[in-house]
Amino acid sequence: FLFFGTITNVEETMRKLVSGPAWETNPIRFFMLDLALVAGVDLSAAEALVRVQRFLSAKQVVLVFCGFSFESPIGRALGSVNLLETEGVELFSTFSDALEWTENAYLKAWFVSQKTETPVVELPGRQDINVPQDDSANTPRKAQLLEAGWRTIARDHSSEFVDADNPEPYLTLVRAFSSFGTVDRDEFQPLVAYLERMTLPEGFVLWRQDDAPNGLYIVESGVLRAVYHFSEHTQNTEESMVAGTVAGELSALSETPRNATCTVERQAVVWKLSTESLRRMEVEHAQLAKSFTKLVLKAAKLDYDILLSALAARQ
Repeated sequence: FLFFGTITNVEETMRKLVSGPAWETNPIRFFMLDLALVAGVDLSAAEALVRVQRFLSAKQVVLVFCGFSFESPIGRALGSVNLLETEGVELFSTFSDALEWTENAYLKAWFVSQKTETPVVELPGRQDINVPQDDSANTPRKAQLLEAGWRTIARDHSSEFVDADNPEPYLTLVRAFSSFGTVDRDEFQPLVAYLERMTLPEGFVLWRQDDAPNGLYIVESGVLRAVYHFSEHTQNTEESMVAGTVAGELSALSETPRNATCTVERQAVVWKLSTESLRRMEVEHAQLAKSFTKLVLKAAKLDYDILLSALAARQ
């Protein structure tokens, strides 16, 4: 049980790992805290974790919890101090899910860092953070990699925000495609008429493997999970799709059967472009359809590379 008498050592240990010699020799981007064996958390311990999270955020380190759910006693305790809703905090039910998410984030950051740099899209709250200087970013190359990685990771787990000048779905389009080209609001404004906003509950099945495609989905918030089953004698491959991810795009564009089963892992909001709407857009706004399809294919190429890397790592 974490209370004022036991949380002190936890807090000190966490701070040591992200400061001083430990940080200089082994800087990190994720701090995973597995509470599967913890019976409960009292208010003083929850407040201590809030302090730690602020310290980690200043270092641009994502705090990843696992081993409990939002509805559990620990989840309610941390929710009472609004820790789980804080930007830069993630929660997964198991250690394996948390580890998979961090691996996916690292892979995305690496692939994006290999691409030509595009103008930075400022995220609310980011521009005001004063990040202490440390040895991990003492060269232009390391600084660029750090920034590229943080922008990618932030895009994946950033909390929802409201921008009166750039409402949805424009913000989601920027998250999904700004790394691959210019997302001009005026140019993409007609696209809104072809998109359908959907709120999906946890456990909802978007499609099953071998289903006929009915469109593609752009994730505004939440988490989708795709499970690929290749044959009877091979292990299933799973992929998590978070905010700023496009789902089902290749089968929708090629009009071929779905190659995975996709379910909602965490309540999600998505923007659907049905196959019928895509065909209409190709007739009514041919240039827009061409530009949008090109961006979708670029995003699909990145996801395909990540999936191949994950498969290769199993060999």
